[in-house]
Amino acid sequence: MSFSINGIEVGLDQLDRIERGIDDVVAGSLYRWGERVMTESKEQEVPVDTGTLRSSGMVELERNGSVISVALGYGGAASNYAIAVHETNKNYRGGRKWKYLEDPIKRNIDDGNRQLTEDVTNFIGAR
Repeated sequence: MSFSINGIEVGLDQLDRIERGIDDVVAGSLYRWGERVMTESKEQEVPVDTGTLRSSGMVELERNGSVISVALGYGGAASNYAIAVHETNKNYRGGRKWKYLEDPIKRNIDDGNRQLTEDVTNFIGAR
């Protein structure tokens, strides 16, 4: 008895392309999610007095080998008071509020997971 498998080279080549590109797909998806959350935080929630705190908001993509993460935060010139404002429940002007980063993250985490799954699925399916 004998048999042959045709097309195995094509399949392995596709797996190589997926492996090489998947990190960029995940990184892009995480970064876009971080930017959406930060935009929501800045436009709707972070208290504004002089604007220093709002302008200090940042999104940074971090890669450490196969670990990809996105960091969101406020600080910079506002680092002396960013945490205190975030953790102090009081009446801020214009509907702004404490937990100005935590709440947008919580509201958007499920959408971020769905988008990441969709981005990865589309990438794999397009190969």
